[in-house]
Amino acid sequence: MHPPTERGRKSCRHAQQIALMVVASAISSSMMLPALALADDAMWESMFVEGVTEAALREALLKITSYDHVAGTVGDLRSANFVRDKLKASFRDTPALVEVEPVDVMLSYPISRQLTMTEPQPFTASLSETILPNDVTSDNVWRNLSFNAYSASGNVSAELVYANYGDPDDFVALENHGVSVEGKVVIVRYGSTFRGLKVSAS
Repeated sequence: MHPPTERGRKSCRHAQQIALMVVASAISSSMMLPALALADDAMWESMFVEGVTEAALREALLKITSYDHVAGTVGDLRSANFVRDKLKASFRDTPALVEVEPVDVMLSYPISRQLTMTEPQPFTASLSETILPNDVTSDNVWRNLSFNAYSASGNVSAELVYANYGDPDDFVALENHGVSVEGKVVIVRYGSTFRGLKVSAS
C-alpha cells in the first residue's frame, strides 16, 4: 500500500466541531448586531430543531458512509467538505461563517500487521472483514486495514488471555479467578464499550 499523500495528512475537523464553529461564529456575529442578538436563542434553536428530518439524516449518513474517510485522507476531506456545503446551505440567510480549517496533526498508518497463534495449532487471522456483494464499501483497502492507531512497531509473542468484551468488570472477573493479564496478549469481543477503552482497561 502506498503511504498517504501530504495532502491526505491534512486532517479536517469532525462534523460536530464544524457545527460548533458555526454556532460560535454566529454568536460572535450577533454580538455585533444588537437587533439579531435579541432573537438569538429562539432563532438558533428553531434552525437546528426544525431543520432536522429523518429523511435528511438518512441521506447524509448514506452519503458519508458510501466511501472510506479515514482521518487525514482525501476521503476525510471529502466528508468535511460535504458537511460544510450542507451547513452553508442551511445558514445561507444568516451571518454565520462556515469553513473547513485544515490542521497539522500526528497520525499513524500501518505498513504491515499480522496476528498468528502458534499453539496448540497454527492459525493466522485474516484481519479483514468479508467482502459483501451488496456493499461496495466492504471491498476497500482502508476498511479492511485493521490496526490500532499509535501502537509502537515491533513483534509481540505471549500467552493469550480471553477477556470477553474487555470491560473493567471483565478484568475484575479474571483477577477474581486468579488470571493475570500482565505480560499477556489479550483478546476481546467487539461491542459493549468503545474499542479505545478496552485497551485502557487492560
